[in-house]
Amino acid sequence: MVAGDNSYAIKIGGKHIHQLLLERGLTSLGIDVDTIYPQFSDAPIIRYLEYIKYGLLAGNPTQFLPPDKLQVVSIVSQLQDALASVDIDSYSVVHCHDVVSAYAFRQAFPHATLPKILTLHGYFSQEAVDYSKIRTDWPRKVFFDFCYAIEEKGVHWSDRIICVDTRLRNYVKDTFGYTSTHTSVIQNATDTDMFCPVSASENVQIRAEMDYSDDLFIIIVPRRLVPKNGVKFAIQAMKHIPGDNVRLLILGDGPQYPELAALAQGDARVQFLGAVPHEFVEKYYKISNVVLIPSITSHGVQEATSLSMLEGMACEKIVICSSIGGMREVIQDGVTGYLVTEQNPEEIGSRINSILKGDVDTVSMGRRAREYVIEHHSYVPHAMVVRNVYETACSDNQE
Repeated sequence: MVAGDNSYAIKIGGKHIHQLLLERGLTSLGIDVDTIYPQFSDAPIIRYLEYIKYGLLAGNPTQFLPPDKLQVVSIVSQLQDALASVDIDSYSVVHCHDVVSAYAFRQAFPHATLPKILTLHGYFSQEAVDYSKIRTDWPRKVFFDFCYAIEEKGVHWSDRIICVDTRLRNYVKDTFGYTSTHTSVIQNATDTDMFCPVSASENVQIRAEMDYSDDLFIIIVPRRLVPKNGVKFAIQAMKHIPGDNVRLLILGDGPQYPELAALAQGDARVQFLGAVPHEFVEKYYKISNVVLIPSITSHGVQEATSLSMLEGMACEKIVICSSIGGMREVIQDGVTGYLVTEQNPEEIGSRINSILKGDVDTVSMGRRAREYVIEHHSYVPHAMVVRNVYETACSDNQE
């Protein structure tokens, strides 16, 4: 397994957790898994100096314009260095988890014959621009074109592509002309042992430990603070939700923080908790009443199979998601959760108010949600489906 970010070091975000769970699931099935991930310093200044170093080693001064390209160049260079010491003939399959690592592998082993699998967790070039701090048109276009070229090469390098939702499969077909017969839609998985329901007494106990009273109605938004995650609509929804006993806990950080903090100013019920490591985030799910995923369509990008959605469902919570992307492929509206129109804080507020008023059988809905996740999104059965893709690719390679 190769990826452009290190899931051992960064345990925040669906892709990182997916990599860890897949490795654990494949290992439980008796498959030997080695991983190659980049290694960068946790200190921002040192990390940026490392980016500059790799940019200089690349020998092309255009890699510095705009500076956002440096991170991608650094990841590719570091992965190529790590791959140089690999005996590629000793492996049956290489599985890359983003187009950057697929591109790096292609650079390191342009003539590799083993089956090459790529999992697409999102839309790299669009998301790279969305996550960046570039706000002017020309640098945005330069950065987009740079990322798009890498994405295109990573896609066409692949013998098989796993997409985490149907829209991504359509994207690689329509955008890059990749054959649909070599793509599979396999939605993400979650750890249903870690993310599980707790009793009422356990809920009270965990809340006490975290300094939350048992009479609070807690809404959590486990989202990175970038435009496509739509956090501002969660904040705006609070204007339509009365009551001093309601709390909106935002678990995430990102470039939109100043804008969102200003939007929430004056409402003490909205709390920004910053990025919460995955090993601690489960407690917030367990004490919550609602898990809100207010994602929006941004630069043509839609949320895929949200891990936060699956984790909330696994904890038997009421999950409210925007009706876009992979989320509407999972949530059965009114049965296993709720779907709302994107960018609609009034509809979010109305749905939460109905829960507050007791108009929703939260126990039954939560139970159905967990049953669905256990059946369709547990990580070991998910690994078995991925193994089938490996076996198909290996079989095709021998013909």
